[in-house]
Amino acid sequence: MDAIFAIVESSLPNYKILIRMERKPYEETSGIWQIISYQIITKGEAVKLQVELPVHILAQ
Repeated sequence: MDAIFAIVESSLPNYKILIRMERKPYEETSGIWQIISYQIITKGEAVKLQVELPVHILAQ
């Protein structure tokens, strides 16, 4: 199963949101991306994740 993490902006400037999505099979398509979990993280944690996680599983 394909999975991707995304770090997105939040309404609070010192925080971001880490989202995990997985591609689920869907009738007659290549699949649909579904949010599996999310976590509010600090801006510093977001920068650290961007350095540590492989680029192919992290989108911004």
